[in-house]
Amino acid sequence: MAKININRHIWNIISRDIAIQKCLSAGIVNNRALAKHLIEKYSLSFSLDGVLSAVRRYAVEEEFEEHTKEIEKALQNMVVLTKNNIAAIKLRSDAFTNIANDFLTKLTLKHNFRMVKTKEIIKIMVNQKDLDKKKAAFDKEYFIGVKENLCEIRIMLEKDATHLRGFLSRLSSELALHSVNIEAIIIAIPEILIYVEEDDLVTAQKCLMDLRSKK
Repeated sequence: MAKININRHIWNIISRDIAIQKCLSAGIVNNRALAKHLIEKYSLSFSLDGVLSAVRRYAVEEEFEEHTKEIEKALQNMVVLTKNNIAAIKLRSDAFTNIANDFLTKLTLKHNFRMVKTKEIIKIMVNQKDLDKKKAAFDKEYFIGVKENLCEIRIMLEKDATHLRGFLSRLSSELALHSVNIEAIIIAIPEILIYVEEDDLVTAQKCLMDLRSKK
């Protein structure tokens, strides 16, 4: 049972790291060095031999290649559009009443508006040129923060691919590998909206276009 737990623990770690998966798949990583790295990085109490065994047993083909063809097809068929001059407004969740009332009466927020609501906060994405007008729809007490100079990357899918294990992590991991930080993501199939800083837009766009062109 302990051996199974070690394997599962190590496999879970590897399954969250696209870089390690690629290296294992290509056979270009030293397993012992990787085992030592995992022990140090995650402060694991398992023995080196135990972690090394789990690394060797990691089912790359099963975990990483199972949906590869479907994922690659979805990536090749996606359409990538970008829009700059975006600002994010972070609000307390009780500001939702203002949003609902505005949609029914003033219509200040309705156009060029994206929203994500959780139990504690609301984040709305707006055109930066309309930022002051959008902010005026809320009392100061509702504001948590405002972030400017963002870009929206709009990914349009031919069909829903989010059910494929690893599809979304493929997108986010590729961006992370190129040092692109995701400020926000909204999934509303057939669209995925990813928000990044303006300075990262060129890198992010190239990264996604490279994914689309891979055969």
